[in-house]
Amino acid sequence: MRGLNNTLGKRSYDLFTGISQILDKDTVISANLTLGYNHGFLNDPYKVIQRTDIVTLPDGSGGTVDIPVVNTYPENRPNSRFRQVLQMEGTRFFQGANGALDAVLRFSHDDYGILSQAVQLEWRQGVGEKFEVIPFCRYYHQNAASFFHNTLDGLRVVNPRNALRRSFPVSARPRWCPGSTPPQAASGWRWIRKRKGCSPSPPTCTV
Repeated sequence: MRGLNNTLGKRSYDLFTGISQILDKDTVISANLTLGYNHGFLNDPYKVIQRTDIVTLPDGSGGTVDIPVVNTYPENRPNSRFRQVLQMEGTRFFQGANGALDAVLRFSHDDYGILSQAVQLEWRQGVGEKFEVIPFCRYYHQNAASFFHNTLDGLRVVNPRNALRRSFPVSARPRWCPGSTPPQAASGWRWIRKRKGCSPSPPTCTV
């Protein structure tokens, strides 16, 4: 993949493996592992970080006056990233209720220092022959990247534009890790139309 002016590039490699097991006619479980490595330009060109610089000017009476100036700089992420994602899923169909329960547990980690966990429960209720109602709840949590900063104020960076990624990685809010993320819970429901001949079992999740 080439970037702006054909000078910035990024390469991505992903290895995926998984296993599934049918326990009985109504139950299936699976586990998937994904290893991913990215190298090259990993910054988000639309993300910036700010720093307040002090400009000293003469006040016209022999003294000086300090004027704060807020400057913005592009983010500066490391130029490589290695991530690991483990996802486990189980699905059980209940014929008497004409519905299926799907449970997903997902762990993710990378060498940015980001660790995330997610749990999702989903009930797929068949309504007639053509529709499903799908209430669900989801819990998600992750921490911040090790190099995350809200601002460059107070950091020892002479010129952020020339800061080396390896020696001092600084970043605005990364697209995937916008700082410390408190635990988040979500719930809701969906209404979908089933395809003819399909039972109300959840689709296979891939990562």
